[in-house]
Amino acid sequence: MSSAITRTDFIALHTGNIVSTFLYGITMLQIFSYYREYPKDDKYLKGGICTLSFSV
Repeated sequence: MSSAITRTDFIALHTGNIVSTFLYGITMLQIFSYYREYPKDDKYLKGGICTLSFSV
């Protein structure tokens, strides 16, 4: 069994990376929208959301 990365493996890794980046962008957009739509929410709630969003 070869330990080299084949072309098929590279394509799968690249595709997964693109999808992951796209979904991360959507998540960041939702967080940005939350902060704009609910400016009067409790600072602890906002801090928790910020912590969770950047810990992922």
